Amino acid sequence: MRTILRPIRCADEQVSRKEDRPVVQRIQIVVEDDLTGGRADETVFFALDGQRYEIDLAEANAESLRQSLAPFMARARRVRGRLPKSGPHRPVQATISAADAQEIRAWARATGRKVSARGRLPQWLIQAYNGRAA
Repeated sequence: MRTILRPIRCADEQVSRKEDRPVVQRIQIVVEDDLTGGRADETVFFALDGQRYEIDLAEANAESLRQSLAPFMARARRVRGRLPKSGPHRPVQATISAADAQEIRAWARATGRKVSARGRLPQWLIQAYNGRAA
């Protein structure tokens, strides 16, 4: 259970005759074990098949999960670094040669489009250039 104390201002005359009397608001966050519904002691994070999970568990359930996974973890290869972000992935832009980039920029200027002299070309511009004859 986590307790958050947050000061608030109260000008209610029924609470006090003093105007704008400071009071404290207490917020308690109770984390429940996702398996049993009892009190949870920790949040366990794990990943499987590219999907990340988290589950709130009591100490006994967390230990049971760790013991269940231990034989697999003992034989698995540990991967360093961060887990990939979940959700829809943006396609990676294909590499464009410097000559192609110059040609695309020249075409864009000739057709009245604004384009920077340096840097990465926007995907929409490359698609427009590739679809110009279609």
